[in-house]
Amino acid sequence: MFAGTIVYMPSDDEESDDQRTNLFQQIMGSILYCSLMRPELQFYAAQPCKVMSRPTEEHMGLARQVLMYLKGTVNDRLTFRPVGCDGFTEIDVSLMSFSDSDWAGAVDTRRSHGCHLVMFAGAAIAWRSKTQKSVMLSTAAAEYYEGSEAYREIAVVRGILEDFYETKLPPTPLYIDNTAAIAMGKLPQFTERQKHISIRICHLKECAADGRIDLRPISTRSELADIGTKALALL
Repeated sequence: MFAGTIVYMPSDDEESDDQRTNLFQQIMGSILYCSLMRPELQFYAAQPCKVMSRPTEEHMGLARQVLMYLKGTVNDRLTFRPVGCDGFTEIDVSLMSFSDSDWAGAVDTRRSHGCHLVMFAGAAIAWRSKTQKSVMLSTAAAEYYEGSEAYREIAVVRGILEDFYETKLPPTPLYIDNTAAIAMGKLPQFTERQKHISIRICHLKECAADGRIDLRPISTRSELADIGTKALALL
């Protein structure tokens, strides 16, 4: 050791913070992996990851609660069913999608958080929960944005199924619990109040007009995509 060299020794508090951060990152890595197979974990995986570099004891407590939930539901699984199984009809097992969004839920950026799920054979086959890239000026705009993101996923699934069945699929139902967003997607042209919406997401209107999707209203109680936009009573 050279004379005059300053050796930095972390304090007990700093060492404890490092240990907590390392453990938190390990736990969140496990939760993120589980969210690839458990759609109800989307929101709980997306939000805590925003504090991966500096979690608090409160964040650790929430992460442990998710682990306890996983332990108690370890036998839960996605189940795909044919027509007639467990009373499922052809409508129940057909291709459908749900999209939902909060409005300005992020306190720091005022961006909205959206989620969409694609269902087939009675279970989810694709899902995403993510903060939207743009600040939306209304609830309808936020819902419309997420509906556009949902169709991007639907388009991929429709392409695979049309190649498999070698036929053109009927319009895919996209359920949204906001009537204003549905009206925006069905109107032949944009109104004065809709001109602020980014051109990038305006293809939802075109897809509805071409018969690739069918925008349908649904009650908030039955909105499956709600699991990815807010903390629900899972834990």
